[in-house]
This record gives sequence, structure tokens and C-alpha cells, in this order.
Amino acid sequence: MLELIKQNTYQQNIIIQQINSSYLIDLLIEYIDGSQKLVEVKPEKWLEDPTVGLKVKAGEFKAKEMNVPFEVWTEMNLFGHVYNKKNMQIFIDKIKKGEV
Repeated sequence: MLELIKQNTYQQNIIIQQINSSYLIDLLIEYIDGSQKLVEVKPEKWLEDPTVGLKVKAGEFKAKEMNVPFEVWTEMNLFGHVYNKKNMQIFIDKIKKGEV
């Protein structure tokens, strides 16, 4: 059972094209039993981008360092067969308002 979601909780430094950069892992999910999971949320089509690939690797590294699972969620994970731009915007708005 989900207790809370903390947004932008862990920052991970990565090197992108010889530039030292930072990126924030999208979600730290903490369950009632105390277990945790790190989640990166990206549109499916972005996963082919090399920069996004580096972010995923940085998230995997941080999760391993924390000894927690790491997952990448796409629109299909979030919405399944009901995915469309309207549903995505509703979800984004709910996250911004802290309703999710």
C-alpha cells in the first residue's frame, strides 16, 4: 500500500557531453512498510534519446546506492489503454496540485 510520494527528492550528478550536470529523479515512493522505490517518468518516445538514457543510468546508479528498486514509467504504465493527451494533462495537473 502506498503511503506517500515525494517528488524531486534525490539529486544525481551526471556527465552529459562533457558537462557536469545535475538531474532530479522524478519520484521517491515510500510504502507504509518503509520500503522505497525510485521512479523516472518519461514519455515512451523520449527513451531513445541518449541524454534520457544517461538520466536513466544515473537513476539506476542512485537506486543501487540506496539499495532500492528503480523503475521507468511511461504513459502506458500510467494510463494503459486509456492514454491520450487529455488524460496526461489531467494527471500532470493533479501532481502539481499534490493530489497524487
